[in-house]
Amino acid sequence: MACGVLNTFHVHNNFISHIDTLNEVVLLGYFYYTVFENQRAKKFTLTAIILSATFVCINAFLIQGIEHFNSYSRMLSSVFFIVFALTYLRSLFISTPIKYLERDPVFWISTGTLFYFTGTLFVFVAFRNANFGLSDKVFTQIWYINSFFNILQNVLFGIAFICNRKT
Repeated sequence: MACGVLNTFHVHNNFISHIDTLNEVVLLGYFYYTVFENQRAKKFTLTAIILSATFVCINAFLIQGIEHFNSYSRMLSSVFFIVFALTYLRSLFISTPIKYLERDPVFWISTGTLFYFTGTLFVFVAFRNANFGLSDKVFTQIWYINSFFNILQNVLFGIAFICNRKT
């Protein structure tokens, strides 16, 4: 609906990607902040959230601009989320406090996060370098990859919501 209204008035909707990235950095970053028990991991996560959110704002207004897709911010946040997911999975496999791993919602969220951001990190790199002669067909296929990983992440997040935390 909003994009239809913007299209009617010939307004680019790329600013929404900046808002989405900021929302993602704050919410998913806060999720990992609350999940981590190690104080060092919590401190790193909080620092990464603040740095990422600041960079999203700086990128939106000073570097790429609000009217362009925020590939720089997406790449930086992707790297942080990959590190967060790997940190959680590492702590999970070292201490193994969970008896039934497939019933742990945080495991599924971390797996979805890891798959999505690892898979799409290169999509955003390719998007930024799209002026290097990529054909329209390749460019479209790049966004199919993004859509595939987005669906995969949402399915894994759905499994996390279905899991019973008390098992």
